[in-house]
Amino acid sequence: MLGDGLFPNEYTICGALKACGENTALKFGTQLHGAIVKKFCKSDVFIGTSLVDMYAKCGEIANSEKVFDRMRIRNIVTWTSIISGYARNGSGEEAISIFPLMKKQKVQVNKLTIALQHMPFRDVVSCTAIISGCSRLGLESEALACLQEMMEEGVLPNSYTYSSALKACAKLEAPVQGKLIHSYASETSALSNVFVNSALIYMYAKCGYVADAFQVFDNMPKRNLVSWKAMILGYARNGHRREALKLMIEWKLKVQLSKFMSSPQPNPSKVETIM
Repeated sequence: MLGDGLFPNEYTICGALKACGENTALKFGTQLHGAIVKKFCKSDVFIGTSLVDMYAKCGEIANSEKVFDRMRIRNIVTWTSIISGYARNGSGEEAISIFPLMKKQKVQVNKLTIALQHMPFRDVVSCTAIISGCSRLGLESEALACLQEMMEEGVLPNSYTYSSALKACAKLEAPVQGKLIHSYASETSALSNVFVNSALIYMYAKCGYVADAFQVFDNMPKRNLVSWKAMILGYARNGHRREALKLMIEWKLKVQLSKFMSSPQPNPSKVETIM
C-alpha cells in the first residue's frame, strides 16, 4: 500500500495492530508503529489505543505504558486496554493504581465496568484488579458481581481478592454477602491471612455484627495493627465503649511488652558483680 503511494487510514492501521497483538507479532507491530503511526497519525485516539493493546498482548507492557502516557486524548477502551495489559502481564498493583487516576480524571465508571467485564484475559490477577478498582471507585455492587462471575468461571480468588470483596460488603453493609464470602474463604488458606481476617472484622463490625467480629479477632493466630484497630473501632462505632477501651489498654500493654522483650537485656553475670 505504502509502495503504491497510498496512505492507510485509522481503520486499516487499527486492524493491522489488532492482528499483531492477537498473533504476538511484535516485530511487525513495532515496524508499523515506527513507519506509519508516528509519521501520519500520531494523535489518533483509536490508533493509540490499538498500540497500547498490541504491545500489552505481545508482553511489552513498558512500551504499552509509554504509548498510554503520551496520549493526550483517551477513551474508555484506552483505559480498559492498559488495565487489562497490566493484569495480563502479572502487574496487578499497577492495574489497580490506574483506578484512582481514572476517578481523578472523571472517567465515566459505568462504562468502565461494562468494558472490564468483557476483558479477553480473565485470571485471578485481572479479576482482583477489577474488584479492588470497582470498590475504590464506589462501585461495590459491581465488585461483588465480578467476584461471583470469576468464581462461576472457575477462577479461584486469592487472599487479596477476598479482602477487597469484604471491604465492598462493608461499604454496602451487606452481611449476607459478607458471610458467604467468609464461608468460601474458610475453605482455603486465605482464612489464615491477617489482612483477610482484618477485612472480616471490619465487615462484621460495620454491619453491626460485633460478636462475629470479635470471634474472628479472637481466633486469629497472629494480629497486626490493622486487626487491632478494626476491632477497637468496631466496638466504639457500635456503642461498646467499655470493650473498646479495654481492648485498647490490652493492645498498648502488648506493644510495651513486645518492646521490652526485644530490647537488649542485662547480662546476669554483670548484675551479680554489681550487687
